Amino acid sequence: MPTHQITPVLIAGFNRNGTTWLGNILSQCFEVTTARHELHYGFCETDLYENAKYWGDFQDLNNYIFFLESYCNADLFKILEGNKDDFINNPATDFYSFFFELIDKLSEKQGNQYWTVKLSPRFFHDTKEFEAFQAALNKRYGSVKYIVIRRNFKGYIRSYMNMIGKASINRNTSLKKLLSGITGTMFYRYFYPKINRLTSNKDTLHLSYESLKNDYKNTIDRLNTFLEHPTKPLYNEDSKNIRNTSFTTSKKSEHVNVLILLCDFIFKYIKPLTSMAVRIRFALMKKNTLPPIWWRLTKAKHFEKRFKKELQETGQLFLEENLKKVTNYDN
Repeated sequence: MPTHQITPVLIAGFNRNGTTWLGNILSQCFEVTTARHELHYGFCETDLYENAKYWGDFQDLNNYIFFLESYCNADLFKILEGNKDDFINNPATDFYSFFFELIDKLSEKQGNQYWTVKLSPRFFHDTKEFEAFQAALNKRYGSVKYIVIRRNFKGYIRSYMNMIGKASINRNTSLKKLLSGITGTMFYRYFYPKINRLTSNKDTLHLSYESLKNDYKNTIDRLNTFLEHPTKPLYNEDSKNIRNTSFTTSKKSEHVNVLILLCDFIFKYIKPLTSMAVRIRFALMKKNTLPPIWWRLTKAKHFEKRFKKELQETGQLFLEENLKKVTNYDN
């Protein structure tokens, strides 16, 4: 039997499709708890899938201690106002139960009925892990809601190809940029059918990025109805958020290469080829040996000059501006 009355609201979608924007709207315009901080464009990445796969068995005490000492000093735990002693006195059985307890406590503290996170697309590639995640949710909560957000292909691919940060550094030639566009096309056509299929029997709302952008108030009202939210949404609160790079890197006038349009047709209609290409791409990806956690708060506090240089080198000017606000406030 479910043990908690809180309702998780899970955002599903691929990168550059408005998932961060939607998270900011839910946490600003509604009474919804989430991890928010200026150094994370407001709505923070929680990386539930990556953390669950990385940290492994919490029954191994050494592993659990290593997890606590690492995760509790990183950004998400601090932003969610966690207390490490809670998890020492009542050890979590796995990462999902740890995270649910962490965000539930903050929801209760804030008096909110809902919390929201963005789901990693990798959940929808690893269906076995997604089923384990679902089982953990259903064991704890009586109600779980999904919101799938999707952008039209051309707007998405322009944004994807012009990402800043490390992605921009890795796409510093026309050929590399073209190859990234083909990869982005493959992921777009692979993940959305998977997301739609795996959420088809769930309590799910489908939104388009364009309706959110062009028919904002009515789309917010749709969200309000779907959530069965007890109060009227605060429509203007979202305007206080800085726009992340999904907004700033989509060049409307940029021509979409004909080869990418051809790949889009192939990946859309020849699904076995798309699935095989994604499996190969994942197999070739360099495995990250570091924990999937963020250290921006620590960098801002203790390594401000080096962090500022890092943001400048990767073109993250919005975060550099927010770094000034955060450090000025701390001082």
